[in-house]
Amino acid sequence: MMKRFSFILLMLIFSQSALSGVTYWGMKADLWQKNGDFENFVYVQGVFDGLIFADTTVHGTKLTTDINVDQYRKAIDALYSDYRNALIPVPFLMRVITLELQGSNKETIEKELEKYRKQFSK
Repeated sequence: MMKRFSFILLMLIFSQSALSGVTYWGMKADLWQKNGDFENFVYVQGVFDGLIFADTTVHGTKLTTDINVDQYRKAIDALYSDYRNALIPVPFLMRVITLELQGSNKETIEKELEKYRKQFSK
């Protein structure tokens, strides 16, 4: 699935016809109609995530930009390798990663993870 997503992302980035449908104000109908359901789902999910987390803070913690997206991805993979974290949305895991990078101790990190596990298990 990751290979498919990477391929789609590269296709969208490098395809001139794909780029013609994306503007400052979002995607236009011609590209939307060319995309499949999966691509459109990912786009809409990204829009909602962007709106919700536009100020880059999650529960009062400003997410760090000291690491790149791939480093976040690897850290999120590590957190998701623990089945107990499976229901925690990515932005909240990004907050936990930021707290860890800011020097929070393991007990604090584990408390935050436990809080999110309870919150998102409902």
